[in-house]
Amino acid sequence: MNSDFEFESFFYISKEKFLLSVFKKDLDKEIYKDEINFTNYYEILDADIDKFLDKNIIKIEKKIKSFVNKINLIVQDEDILPIQISIKKQSSEKKITIKDLDFMCKDLTQQIKENNIGKDILHMNIKEFIVDGEVLTNLDHKFESNELSLEVTFYCYPKIKIKRFSNFLKKYQIIINRTYSIDYLKNFFLNSNLNECQMALKIEYLDNINEVMLVPKLKRNIGFFEKFFNLFNK
Repeated sequence: MNSDFEFESFFYISKEKFLLSVFKKDLDKEIYKDEINFTNYYEILDADIDKFLDKNIIKIEKKIKSFVNKINLIVQDEDILPIQISIKKQSSEKKITIKDLDFMCKDLTQQIKENNIGKDILHMNIKEFIVDGEVLTNLDHKFESNELSLEVTFYCYPKIKIKRFSNFLKKYQIIINRTYSIDYLKNFFLNSNLNECQMALKIEYLDNINEVMLVPKLKRNIGFFEKFFNLFNK
């Protein structure tokens, strides 16, 4: 069998249900879906996750004629911590530019990491840019200002919990590609009929969010950020 580079797989875990979906890349339609619902906010046991994965992984690989190498994890968990933070920069000499914005984001990220030991950052979202007193939702990449403030929300999750889910998937030679907070996703899909996996699939194609994707320094030599979603006008 081939690898799963043509497909996107998503696994949603909560006390209310498990949902596993596979999409062919660039298509919206699910080509595989299995769901199990629980009642009374069921306590998730290791055996339940193992049983659900055992039931589905082989079926998926037969369906797509490929090995599943990566899965995107979507989690509903009270231990996911949203943190709101702001930062402000003023300059009376040189104008503030994109380089300063990059530095401000790095500074905020470092503060969050230092004050939340044992947690990973799942999401970093810039809610507002305040440029010389004007509130904006996006910026031109050539902007210049004398004052810049950012209102940012981070979502953090204990590393030990991500490790737990990683260990389940490791039994099938599968790694976690990315972890999403369902509460974060729902902010952008109010009154939507999309299921949790569909939300995660579509989040990167939305035009109204400013999510900063953090990239480990050793993996790529393209700077601190991989991309901003709608951070700058095109």
